[in-house]
Amino acid sequence: TVSAAAPARSGMRTFLIIWAGQLISFIGSGLSGLALAVYLYEQTGAVTQLALSMAAASIPQLLLLPLAGTLVDRWDRRTVLVLSDIAAALVTLAMWALLATHSLAMWHVYLGNAISAAFGAFQRPAYYGLPSLLVASGQYGRVSGLMQLADAASQIVAPIIAGFLVLRIGVPGVFLVDLATCALAV
Repeated sequence: TVSAAAPARSGMRTFLIIWAGQLISFIGSGLSGLALAVYLYEQTGAVTQLALSMAAASIPQLLLLPLAGTLVDRWDRRTVLVLSDIAAALVTLAMWALLATHSLAMWHVYLGNAISAAFGAFQRPAYYGLPSLLVASGQYGRVSGLMQLADAASQIVAPIIAGFLVLRIGVPGVFLVDLATCALAV
């Protein structure tokens, strides 16, 4: 016979696999976000350009999150996560290619940030809605802590690692690391 704890354990295992992928993805995005900020400031010396790129990364999420949450409730969350990570990888690949060919313009950065933010608006509700579908309610506290850890890692650990990597492998190299994290997440 199968105990009631078996589905909960298997749900927790599935959640941990998805969580690990998203943790890696969040850190990779944080790496390229800081590297791009360093690049923008080095190229322009203008904080205004940096602020506008940050606005391009925030406004689409602000506008899309209410709609995205509703839509994600109707879709398969894992599919949304995979497609969001693929979209992020494609944007990062485009930025890397433009940077490698010395063709990266400010409008590319704004557009890339806006596209990434738009897909991120769907990724976040898909990710935050998974625990209720996968794990037993008794595990919600543990899962919530893990999800907060992933957020904190992307905001605290990623910039530290990115600062080191920018010095060692440069901004294009950081973009390649981000591409690898997207591949691992998918």
